[in-house]
Amino acid sequence: MKLLSLALVLQLAATVATAATASDEKERNHLRRKTTEVIDEVTAVQDGRRRIVLHCKPNKVHEVCLKRLKEFEDGRLTIIHKLHESKAWAVSIGESDEDTIKALEEGDFFDIESDVIRKPMYIPESLQVEESGRNLQFWNRQDVPYGIEMVKAQQAWEKFNTKGAGVKVCVMDTGILGSHEDFNTNNLSGYSGREAVTPWDRDGNGHGTHVSGTIAAADNDDGVVGVAPDAQIYTVRIFDNRGDFYGSDVVAAAEACRDAGAQIISMSLGGASYQGDEKRIFDALYDQGIISIAAAGNDGDDDYSFPASYARVMSVAAVNSNRNHASFSQYNDRVDIAAPGVNVRSCWNNGRYSSISGTSMATPHVSGVAALMKSHKPNATPLQLFNAMINTAVNPNTSGRDDKYGHGIIDAVAAMDALDGNVVDDQPDDTPPPPQNCPGGKINFRFNLRTDDYGYETSWELKDETSGQIVESRGEGSLGNNAENDLQLCLNRNKCYALTIQDSYGDGLCCGNNPGFELVADGQVIQNSQDFSSVVTIPIGNCQGGVPTNPPVNSPPTNPPPPNPTNPPVAPPTQPPVPSPTAPPADEECCFLFWCWSC
Repeated sequence: MKLLSLALVLQLAATVATAATASDEKERNHLRRKTTEVIDEVTAVQDGRRRIVLHCKPNKVHEVCLKRLKEFEDGRLTIIHKLHESKAWAVSIGESDEDTIKALEEGDFFDIESDVIRKPMYIPESLQVEESGRNLQFWNRQDVPYGIEMVKAQQAWEKFNTKGAGVKVCVMDTGILGSHEDFNTNNLSGYSGREAVTPWDRDGNGHGTHVSGTIAAADNDDGVVGVAPDAQIYTVRIFDNRGDFYGSDVVAAAEACRDAGAQIISMSLGGASYQGDEKRIFDALYDQGIISIAAAGNDGDDDYSFPASYARVMSVAAVNSNRNHASFSQYNDRVDIAAPGVNVRSCWNNGRYSSISGTSMATPHVSGVAALMKSHKPNATPLQLFNAMINTAVNPNTSGRDDKYGHGIIDAVAAMDALDGNVVDDQPDDTPPPPQNCPGGKINFRFNLRTDDYGYETSWELKDETSGQIVESRGEGSLGNNAENDLQLCLNRNKCYALTIQDSYGDGLCCGNNPGFELVADGQVIQNSQDFSSVVTIPIGNCQGGVPTNPPVNSPPTNPPPPNPTNPPVAPPTQPPVPSPTAPPADEECCFLFWCWSC
């Protein structure tokens, strides 16, 4: 493989930031990437051609950019995709064609970004094909793969009387063998336009057929059965038999899924590099009511894989039949949930069946459960589906979240119960019931927290400073993304309490669907904010000298801020004390609810 000149490599890499919006930059900075792999992505080519993405400059009219682009369709480049959401074009040029790059830069029409490699997320060496078409052990009867039982799909069918009917799941993959006996052909359709490989109902690889079988193999007397056998499968064939494809292919396929009316997008694929166009389309789909689910990756390390690691895509890790984390499954703070992904049996090419491993195999289990949930509650939003799944998942290692399992192994029955309101999000069973009327001497206290796109970074604790005991707390990794959490308690008015909210990344409640927190005492809003960096501590009750009584920086109360306290503030546990150099001593302190000042 020939490499572009180092200057051009660095130039292409540098233009990524230029094409991204401010929010994309924040996301990019939030996600670490391996430099060596990024350079490999930038210099990757296929069949002597390389892929780049051209974004029309903000100061240029779209039609003008298109006219300029058409001038290069003289053999210098080929337009592969029009990326509508990003107002961009994915094109291919010669492998070492620096002259075309320089010509495209003239006139300041385009921001130029390298396209990025994406791959199917399975372990080729794990493939075991049943040559006879059916495993003789299951001759003349249907096999229920262990993963279907682990996610409790059959129990969900019985309890909620649905197998996914009325829900369209879009599968981006190598295609599907539509003639396989274990598919209900009435439930199959696919994309036949110029933005993907055609025909959609062929699969020279087998990967797409396997994935689709895990989601929706028919509930009949033969072969296997899927998680949601009555769901519709809409196939977008984005990579060929060799498995070669790019981030722009994913973006174009996602737009095709949306246009076809899919409610769920299942992606057993990924790659090491962030791409702003991908993030933008999945953010948009989320806002439009479509939930996207992707494989966490198979490198067995803590690196990110995309699109799974974007905030509004559900990242799926793999476990084996003993519910143990698969050694190949990537583990990081973006993993949301886990599902069966080792030696998973499903449909294969030529009417056969196979067992195979990978986070590719775990992903369709979650997509199938999402289909059952959406069939049961058609109006459920992506946020409701997401929270119901993660808040009811079972983590074998912890009562909260970790990087290997995310929030735990998915449970279809519990998740669907959550949609029906039979569980309370993010609240353990021993949480005290909300007080109605607190007795005399008590503060009717309410704390409402709305997490951001990175809810797992946020933690909080309410501490009784008088006794040193923790009244209530939620540890890092226990809170969902863009989730609302509510605590109501009767607090002793004569005691001092401290509410501490922390963000492990250090950017507070930075971004998402209206993040922030609110404190209410006896019906009055005392604090309503979202601005802090790593930690904020707020005093509650009678805190004369117990904790700082001044409000946190950038988070003023609704009342005018009080003067300096009489005593130097005592800092929260994670910050050193900062005494006020100008506050004179005083003999008396006046307090109202949370706030105290010198009289």
